[in-house]
Amino acid sequence: PLTGQRKMLYSTGFENGPLPAELVKALPQVRKNGLLPLVYNVVPIPNSRQFAVVLGGNVYTANGYSGLIEIFEEGNPRFIASYQLEDQPDRWSVVDPSGRTWLMSLGAFGVRTVNVRTGELLTGFGKQPSDIQAMAFSPDGRLALILAGDGVLRIYAARTGELLVTTAVLSDGGWLSITPEGFFSSALGGEQVVRV
Repeated sequence: PLTGQRKMLYSTGFENGPLPAELVKALPQVRKNGLLPLVYNVVPIPNSRQFAVVLGGNVYTANGYSGLIEIFEEGNPRFIASYQLEDQPDRWSVVDPSGRTWLMSLGAFGVRTVNVRTGELLTGFGKQPSDIQAMAFSPDGRLALILAGDGVLRIYAARTGELLVTTAVLSDGGWLSITPEGFFSSALGGEQVVRV
């Protein structure tokens, strides 16, 4: 960051690391159709020297690389793992503090957690009301926080996907938090938006 000098080049070339068997079969056809792998996002993996690279395809053709993930280790130009997800993760994705669980939005499949190193689907949080604005884990990794485009923050149990609290911010700056059971807390005046 101080000099701009390139220190390492990490290659997404598919001869450059281990690929799942289904990708080994599919990629020659994808390449034949003129699709180029493009780096869509890079996500650091906490508590490790590793990072995940999300690949996408050429925007002008069918996306044969949709949901393709490669894991690199700092200092190693070859990727050490690769897998493909059901859909292309959007730009909002985050790995929990332990470095094991990845929270991501997978388009039509909604928000999910997956195993960072294998791509195994772990927990579903359902389709959110509109585009994701931000996502995070609590510092202990037990809670998943999702801020959707409707301006509502939903807090889930990260392991089970159970909705715990929904918080809405009102136009006058007030707020209201409510549980699925109907218990709520609010800033002064926030109770006015509760209807029974």
